[in-house]
Amino acid sequence: MADLHSIPLPSYPAGSHNFLKRLRRDGPSSNAVVNGDLKPEGLDIAIVGAGVGGLAAAIALKREGFKVTVYENAPALSEIGAGIQVPPNSARLLHSWGLEASLSKHSVKPKGLLWRRWQDGREIGHARLNPQFSKWFGLRSVARRALLGNKYTGPVSCGLAAYRATVKREEMEADPDTAWVAESNSLNLWVGDNTHAMTYCIAGGRLFNMVLTHPETKSPETWDQTNALSEMKAVYAGWDPSLRKLLDMVSGRLALLGDAAHAMLPNMALGAAMAVEDAATLAACLKAYPRKETLRTALDIYEKLRIPRTRAIQEASVLHGYTLHYPDGPLQEARDAAMKPEVEGEHFIESPNQWSDPATQLFCYDYDPISEVDREVRHLKSNGSPTHENHG
Repeated sequence: MADLHSIPLPSYPAGSHNFLKRLRRDGPSSNAVVNGDLKPEGLDIAIVGAGVGGLAAAIALKREGFKVTVYENAPALSEIGAGIQVPPNSARLLHSWGLEASLSKHSVKPKGLLWRRWQDGREIGHARLNPQFSKWFGLRSVARRALLGNKYTGPVSCGLAAYRATVKREEMEADPDTAWVAESNSLNLWVGDNTHAMTYCIAGGRLFNMVLTHPETKSPETWDQTNALSEMKAVYAGWDPSLRKLLDMVSGRLALLGDAAHAMLPNMALGAAMAVEDAATLAACLKAYPRKETLRTALDIYEKLRIPRTRAIQEASVLHGYTLHYPDGPLQEARDAAMKPEVEGEHFIESPNQWSDPATQLFCYDYDPISEVDREVRHLKSNGSPTHENHG
């Protein structure tokens, strides 16, 4: 008789052995049914946009048995930007959808996120990342305009934009001024007055991605791509020579992105994660209420759970932006001093670095959207009305 725990599991994308995973997790009494346990009646779901959120929603809904069609205006799917973060809250969902092997193949798992002083690159903060933490990457939506009608106001500028650029890691390794960055296996974040530069490896370690956030008052429609490269380098004049050397390696195409492409501010790197959480929440709500006559209830639960969650994450991102961008002076010195224990590997119970602060970590990364939907559905069915507690 075969030993349950000695049977190898596939390293390639497959659902063929998920029953073994469930059996190991839940034991012989598990009677979980994945195929055919739901027969949604009368719902044909259209998803407008094949971005991270749209495709995640399509996967989540299809897994629950819904008929799904994705509509995308672009003639072909292509890379926009270069890298995004996949923190634990969204990684757990993607893994549960059978994407763990694909994520591992195409991602890089950094050991830490190092804050560096803008002027000389000195380490001032250190968030030690969970080993499962991995990296990955439409606001101007026709559907958004149609849904909101005269309430649609368009994007609101936050006064910041981001240059995005990639360089070959092998080129960095050949230069002693940048080789240490390529070999650090960590995210490196240079912070200065209202400006920061986030850098990390992507594409399985072959490329190095840079997200260069800076003040921007002009409308995106007026941005001139022909001058983007020189303007980017001018923003970081006088910064750490190693960062400047990285910018000098940038050539060819450079994408300039800003508020028009970011409904979620990038300071906490949780925009894509929120899209994945949205998708999982929507699928769970429709699984509980799968018919046309119950659609309003499903959407009410979805909105009730997602509005406070995304509002709180946006708030965390806004506040983190202040922390990142302190000008040199008392605030910057106090921030750096408060992060000193984490840099030196000492015990700490709080930190201005939200990626390290234990309470913020728990709030951001321990959230389980499926459990939240289950809790809301149980309460609604037993009491006849939604709950009113805010569970973040």
